[in-house]
Amino acid sequence: MPTAAVIVNPTKVSDPERLRAQARAVFESHGWAEPLWFETTARDTGRGQALEAVQQGADLICPYGGDGTVRAVASGALGSGVPLGLLSAGTGNLLARNMKLPHRRFQDGLTAALTGRPRPIDVMRVTIDRDGDDQWAEPEYGLVMTGFGLDADILGGTPDALKARLSWLAYPVNGLRHVRHDHTAMTVTFDDDQPVDTEVTTVIVGSCGLLTGGVQLMPNARFDDGELDAVLIRAGGLLGWPKVVVSILGRSKRSSHAVERRVARAVELRAGAPTPIEIDGDHLGSAIGLRIEVLPSALTVRS
Repeated sequence: MPTAAVIVNPTKVSDPERLRAQARAVFESHGWAEPLWFETTARDTGRGQALEAVQQGADLICPYGGDGTVRAVASGALGSGVPLGLLSAGTGNLLARNMKLPHRRFQDGLTAALTGRPRPIDVMRVTIDRDGDDQWAEPEYGLVMTGFGLDADILGGTPDALKARLSWLAYPVNGLRHVRHDHTAMTVTFDDDQPVDTEVTTVIVGSCGLLTGGVQLMPNARFDDGELDAVLIRAGGLLGWPKVVVSILGRSKRSSHAVERRVARAVELRAGAPTPIEIDGDHLGSAIGLRIEVLPSALTVRS
């Protein structure tokens, strides 16, 4: 009888015992054993629990939380061959949305995980140079998108209370405070191309292009095509934002100065000053340098 592991972010659960009983019933109805049960902590947000689940022989690992929990669990499952099943409980749930998986009801997500087919997806490997001295930290991993600039500033500055009250609308509401944000000097390198010096409001690199509210930031992005899509946004203050908004809300696939679109397998970014970073919605402080590489088909998700 197969056994799954459920890795729960307890901050997303109001009634843990009820959630566990619901999970037990769904697993039993599909012929699975009672699941292994783990909870994340502030110090270990999912990676360690996933490693333990693999060690205990789990046939499926199901993170219950937002995209940050999913990416942490994925980093522990990488290389194990054990697939993930997504039990969405976050503000954005962007990976589930992009994969057209259930992201509202726990039971629906779990049923999809138990009955769906294995689907390989790409993973981003992100290495960070905090001080610009070419001392690269241990890699982080992401499944949706990495931001370097304004979007990371917005995500990091959105209060939890606002997210609880407005859900995903909290991000654009908080973003209104940043419409006069200045450009950041940055050197950008795609694959083996020559580095280019430019100025940007933010750079976003990812495998998934769909945001909450149906907004297609990167219409050509695919989570399983072995490539990274990148968008360099140059708003240039209050008067520059209309061009950016029209391009994105109009789902334009064309590249322009305001919204420059590129495709690569590796992207290196080097800022002229410490710049905020986010990976899959997790704010990771600031840095000077960032390398993002695609690991094609490195993870399997049941969908």
